[in-house]
Amino acid sequence: MSKPKGVEVPREVLTDGSSTKRSPKWLFYLIQMLQNFGQNLSYQYFPIYSRKLGASATQMGLLTAVQNVATTLFQPIWGKTSDRIGRRIFLIIGFFIAGFAATMLAFVRTPVEAIIVIGVNGLGLSIVAPAWAGAIADYTDESHRGEFIGNLVSVGSAYVTIAFLAVAYLTFQSSFTELKQFRAIILVSGINLLLAFLLSFFLLDINKKPEGNGLGIFAPLHDSLFRKFLVVILLWWLSMSFAWSYFPIVMNDIVEANAWQIALLSIVATAVQAYVALKWGSVTDRIGARRATMMGLSLFSIVPIGFAFATEWWHLIFAQLIAGFAIGAGFAALQAYILNIAGEENAGYYFGTYQILWGFVTFGGSFVGGVTLEFWASRIGLRNAVTYLLLIIAGLRFITTYLFSYLPDSKNGK
Repeated sequence: MSKPKGVEVPREVLTDGSSTKRSPKWLFYLIQMLQNFGQNLSYQYFPIYSRKLGASATQMGLLTAVQNVATTLFQPIWGKTSDRIGRRIFLIIGFFIAGFAATMLAFVRTPVEAIIVIGVNGLGLSIVAPAWAGAIADYTDESHRGEFIGNLVSVGSAYVTIAFLAVAYLTFQSSFTELKQFRAIILVSGINLLLAFLLSFFLLDINKKPEGNGLGIFAPLHDSLFRKFLVVILLWWLSMSFAWSYFPIVMNDIVEANAWQIALLSIVATAVQAYVALKWGSVTDRIGARRATMMGLSLFSIVPIGFAFATEWWHLIFAQLIAGFAIGAGFAALQAYILNIAGEENAGYYFGTYQILWGFVTFGGSFVGGVTLEFWASRIGLRNAVTYLLLIIAGLRFITTYLFSYLPDSKNGK
């Protein structure tokens, strides 16, 4: 029997406790929508919210660093275990922790409290990420995986765009103080993640392997293709993470964007992301995940330039357009590439190993970026320091993206 497009044929007889049925496709879309919204709000608003609570440039770098490490520290363990006992239990636990922490974040009073709660939120997301990647791998085959992931990202981004429109309208009309507006927005982020927690109870596990594979946590590093991929992608993420504490500082301190303006900027990115992800999935399957990843991620080199010269909030629209295109094209293809290298049997395992290394690398990059900015800002001023450093980072991103041309394709040529 041949596989339907993008979907794995259900097993008729399973002796490992897995379901003989697959979860409906709409369930994947709903969970992706809620997860996208919860995480998008965290990326867009958590750092600026912390800045408004009084965080310094170093604390901003530390916040991003803690978030990255917490999001990834135990992912190899979660990934390997979810490969063995199923994805659902990890999605349930992870979404609950992430949603509860995001809800509590709306009530913190100091930057230190924010950093701690964001760390707990990241721990919940670290449980979700490899289990969700594994669930997608279980549900799809490699020949159409890129298209399915692209569709998921597109639908999730479309939902985020609509939700940000509502946020922009409500905050524009609201009589709340700006800080209270941020608290309300973050509370909505927590609610979305808690809704994903409830939906996860309905996900059916397939492809469980109770006996396990007997491999250590970092056994994927014995895969030569995976090692080559990690060298390139981690260098690229290092160049990316240097700027992560700079973007919220530009928005808050330089262009002084308020809550509804930030929502409009987010809409620009997510609307483009939704459209590009929908179209790029088939491109990924046609030209291969590696090539599609390189083409998409190359655009991130332009984003720091847009932030470097911005003096008004609307000057960031171009950078957000480019970022939306890059995310829609590059990240879906990147996820497909990782899953293609790993195969369905070890998808959560490989993804977890990748994520923990990502966490440590971006921890260093984010923290060093924040310390460097504070050092130079005290000597040449915040505005000049941000501009010069963002231009240097743009060059680093371009160089590291080029390294993808030296990577091989995944195991069967995609």
